[in-house]
Amino acid sequence: MKSFGKAEDYYRARVQSITIDETPSIDWQDDVLYKEQTLPVVESKTAFLVQVVRLDDHRVIDMKKFRDQNEAEEYKGFIRSLLEDLTKNQFEEKFSDKVD
Repeated sequence: MKSFGKAEDYYRARVQSITIDETPSIDWQDDVLYKEQTLPVVESKTAFLVQVVRLDDHRVIDMKKFRDQNEAEEYKGFIRSLLEDLTKNQFEEKFSDKVD
């Protein structure tokens, strides 16, 4: 669908944080009947995903993933400036691999 106007009228940029908790696998031994329970060590990893949300159908488009929140916020600012400067069609052409 072709539409005219500023990209910011059709899209919004945001940063989502994703936390993944990783627990170690169970240490299982067939020859031991009882082993004292040890508390599992949970390791958390956080990633920050810059996304663009299409306002008409609320479709979420993943733009880029970062390990550092400051880098993600900086990239979100870059995407916002593109949304302000480009038309909808120019934005969709620039990111045609992500936006259909």
